Order: sequence, then structure tokens, then C-alpha cells
Amino acid sequence: MEMFTSLFGAYIRLCDRTGQWCVPSWYVGNRTIELAVVACVFTLVQLVLIKHVGFQGRLRSIRRSMVASAYGMLLYWRRPRAIVVGELRLVGNSLTFLVFLLPSLVVGGLLFAGMWNTLSERYDRGPLEVGEEAVVRTSVSSDSERALTDCDTSGDARDLEITARVRAPAVRTVWTRVKPKRAGLLRLDVGQDRPVRCLLNVATWEAPVAPRRTTGGVEVNIGYPRRRWWGLRHGWLITFLVACVGAAWPLGRLLKTHL
Repeated sequence: MEMFTSLFGAYIRLCDRTGQWCVPSWYVGNRTIELAVVACVFTLVQLVLIKHVGFQGRLRSIRRSMVASAYGMLLYWRRPRAIVVGELRLVGNSLTFLVFLLPSLVVGGLLFAGMWNTLSERYDRGPLEVGEEAVVRTSVSSDSERALTDCDTSGDARDLEITARVRAPAVRTVWTRVKPKRAGLLRLDVGQDRPVRCLLNVATWEAPVAPRRTTGGVEVNIGYPRRRWWGLRHGWLITFLVACVGAAWPLGRLLKTHL
């Protein structure tokens, strides 16, 4: 069990770093369109898995048995025994269908688990407002030789105000509270000798936020606030699921994968 947990954690970290490296610093159209495109690509991958790894022949046969049971119940609706037998067959075929579909769903679940951090940070969080404070946590990576002074965060005094700073040498981490004075993509300099440059998104909705990144041996975590979609908490996830369901039928027709 411990080995499985360790492997799963390594898989999540690998997907997380890959996601941070792949995502662009702009939205495709806007974030709703981009999220819909991501959902369509995910649905396409899931349908390919079902077609090639998901016992497509067995699923087709079970689906035919389910349709036959449903038609039998309609034809013999005056015979209680036939209705009960048809319902039992329908339930049994449904359970068998789910069992054969389960491997593809498990693989798709692992893929979504790997995407979760990247998606939630890109779509569940939004830019700061002017005058809204945020905490920037910077720490030295375990494999880096940088000193604690390389974690100090600074910026242009005309754009950014540093309201508080706390250093913890024991964990090689610095917390800095910043307060932006204007909208835009403001530059943050992390470190003194070899500063690492990051961007702080302030009221710029056409550009995504980047809450976490690791560069130059320094891990930077910006505490962007969570923003609602359609007035809902985690509304981006509802949008993602709706887009997946909406894309399943046309993409399934395209791949000739019918569930």
C-alpha cells in the first residue's frame, strides 16, 4: 500500500510539473472556450481508451442484450413474470456493462487526477483586485544550494507595496504579503543576487494566473483568491463536466464508439 501511495504521489507530481510547463501564459479565446476545448480533448482520449482498451465487442453485445430486455418488457407488459425476468436481465446486463467499462474509467480517472492541480489553479483561481492583498510564499528547493536571502520578494514600489514579511530559516521559507497599486501584469523579483522573475496578475482576466512555479531552485506560491464561475463555487468543474457530456455523442459518432 505504501509503495502504491508513493508511486501515485510521484505520478501526480510529474503530471503537475508537466502541466505547469505546458500551459501557455494566455487563454485560447477566453477561459470558457479554452476549458471547453480541454474538456473535448479529454473526452476524445476517454473514448479512444474505451474503443481500444474497453472491451468494445463485449460492450456492444451487452448493449444489444439490454435493448432486447427492454423491448421484451414492452411486448409482454401484461405478463408479470416476463416483466420481472426482463428487469432482472436488464439489471444484470447493466452491472456487467459497468464492469467491462470500469478499466477505461479507471485510466481516465488517473488522467484526470493528474490534470487536477493544473486545471483547478488555472480556472478555479482568479487575478487579484487593485488594493487586494495576497501572500507570496517562496522556499528553496531541497536540491538547490540557494540561501534564504534568495527567497525575499520585491517589486517596483510604484506598482507594489510590501506590507509584511516573515522568514523561517528552519524550513528555508519566506512569506511576503503584497498589495498591488494598479492593474496589469506586475513583475515580482524573488531573490537578490540572482533574482527569479515572476508575474503577479492584477485585474487582468484575459491572462490566467500562475499560483505555483519552480524556477532557478526557488519554489514560488502566490495566494490568488478563488473566483466563482456562474456564481458557483468550483463552477469550472461543472462547466468541464457539461462540456464532456456534450462532446461525448458527436465525438463518439466520429470514432464509431457508441455506448
